[in-house]
Amino acid sequence: MPDELFDEPTGVASPMAEVRVSHESDEALCQPEDAAPVVDAAADTPADAVEAADAVARLLGPACLDRTDIAANTGIPPERTLRFWQALGFAAAPTDTDARYTPADEAAIKQVIAYLATGDIDEEMALAMTRAIARSVGRLASWQASLVMEEAVRSQVMADEEPDADNPTDQAAGDATSEPGGALPGNLSATLAREREADEALWNRKVSPELSRAAGERLLGMVDDIEPMIIYAWKRHLAATIGRLMTNDAESEADGAQRSVGFADMVGFTTLVRRLSERQLARLVGQFEVLASEIVASHGGQIVKMLGDEVVYVADTPGCAAAIALDLLEAVAQDAAMPDLRIGMAHGPVLAHLGDVFGTTVNRASRLTNLAQPHTVVVDDSMASHLQGAPGVEMSRLPPRALRGLGMTVVWHLWRAPQVQPGS
Repeated sequence: MPDELFDEPTGVASPMAEVRVSHESDEALCQPEDAAPVVDAAADTPADAVEAADAVARLLGPACLDRTDIAANTGIPPERTLRFWQALGFAAAPTDTDARYTPADEAAIKQVIAYLATGDIDEEMALAMTRAIARSVGRLASWQASLVMEEAVRSQVMADEEPDADNPTDQAAGDATSEPGGALPGNLSATLAREREADEALWNRKVSPELSRAAGERLLGMVDDIEPMIIYAWKRHLAATIGRLMTNDAESEADGAQRSVGFADMVGFTTLVRRLSERQLARLVGQFEVLASEIVASHGGQIVKMLGDEVVYVADTPGCAAAIALDLLEAVAQDAAMPDLRIGMAHGPVLAHLGDVFGTTVNRASRLTNLAQPHTVVVDDSMASHLQGAPGVEMSRLPPRALRGLGMTVVWHLWRAPQVQPGS
């Protein structure tokens, strides 16, 4: 194979039982008997800020507690509860007497302290778990909001009249690619580039304060239906993780379990950022995430992380990892709106920590991706040795390459074997 293939996670109630706070008496809870009269916040506060505060109250209760209140009610010093608040990813209130916290926040702190009192975990582990949960659910909340907002805009667009050929916005779509700059990378459809100005103008025109508030109301209405699914999904993934943990022997876990790692990277993404609108890029990345998630899951792999233009995945066997890579290439090639992929894979010891993967095997897979040409899969010698004679794939050894920090490395090109038709 030529060298040009290269380019450079009944009984006594648990102290960690689900947080359920009744808000019926929250106003009384937040107002001590000797408290000063409450000032009408709506009198001097913008309407959108009042609506945002109301949304918080509907989810968590009114934000009427400060750090000294929580310290008095829980017996925990403010500096200690502040560590958990910041582990959740939120900035601290400016002062100890700034009322920013809700009854639900206080209840969560009490449950964490009760769990710590059991001695099952220490405070550092609790903080680490809090950070991990916060990163995952924070991204989930943002993703939900984006999906609902995009659907609201899409519905508004569909309700409008069909675009007029004489409309300047539509004319802009036809002129978007008239300036010099070369062809878009890979097999990206030129239609996306022609739609850039029209797409951006349409989005900016349709996102009104009213539409944003309507999307927020819809998100609030979804909470009771979505919350059980979030708990279920977490338990399902936890069960799968426990299963893998219990089937690996202690020695292999200590040194890093033998796994295959793949990096699938969109070619020319930097160029796309300059040529497409933000909404087009968002749709492209979302489409790639859906495609990668379905294919990786279909072969029993796991997505470690999505980095916009790149997906990192692991699989228990080289065969599963190879099937994922080849299916990704084929699926992307069949979609004219997607840029080409290049994929690098390696097999060996992989250390998993806090939802990420580390080690020489991971580094090697990443470096190999940087070598690969568009629409190409390259693998290391370890993976190639496991795939020798495997049905459905073919390989060719390439000249060794110097990988940064890893030295000279044997590299193989992997592709799907042509299907032999019956009778041919």
